[in-house]
Amino acid sequence: MLLNLQLKDDSGKTVTNMYSYHYQLNVVKEDDSHQVVPVEVTGENPTPLTPNSYVKVEFNSKRVLKGPNTVSKNQIPAKVLAGLDK
Repeated sequence: MLLNLQLKDDSGKTVTNMYSYHYQLNVVKEDDSHQVVPVEVTGENPTPLTPNSYVKVEFNSKRVLKGPNTVSKNQIPAKVLAGLDK
């Protein structure tokens, strides 16, 4: 899902001039397991992710730590790429 929403802080107040796109990414991990990860792209003028592109995301059980960063297909490990075709 892709939405361009005005950003709100933890108390629910609108943050001036800050917007975000919200995604549910289907992630394939290096161990071939699959997981849906919620991701936000936030800023004054955030750039949405390119449809059908490859992105790298580092995350733990609570949040995204790094990314999403666009990568080319040849930068994806073969095991992960095989999992994307499932």
